[in-house]
Amino acid sequence: MILSRSELEAGFKDKLFDINIENTDTDNLKFSNNRLCCNLNSKKIKNGFVLTGYILNNIIYNCDRCLDCFNKNNQIIIELTITSDIQKINTENYDFIHFPDKINKINLKYNIIEILLAEHPIKILCHNECKGLCLQCGKNLNKNKCSCKS
Repeated sequence: MILSRSELEAGFKDKLFDINIENTDTDNLKFSNNRLCCNLNSKKIKNGFVLTGYILNNIIYNCDRCLDCFNKNNQIIIELTITSDIQKINTENYDFIHFPDKINKINLKYNIIEILLAEHPIKILCHNECKGLCLQCGKNLNKNKCSCKS
């Protein structure tokens, strides 16, 4: 997702970004249809810009109990400050992205992927009542009953 300085200077509201992502350089993320969608707003501030909006979480997860694939399709709210002020960057605040005045374009693809990685749940369940797999025959107990004795 490449944004130009002139685009950020002009500002935008509810701009939809639909990004083709076939390779994320991480095995942890697989996207439905290899697409990443975000809806963003841009506002000019002193020494930079603020991006607000949401990322559509269309990551394909594998349930930890039943191993089925599923999508959450929830929205992850984001607020990023893109700034040329190096002092703000040195505070180790990950919501700040350095964008020197000399550069005309910025690629935010990997910043957005980092946000999705940070939102990755520790325990991944397709739903809270997931019954998982039978320990003896391996059937998915959400779909079929098995005749195994407990």
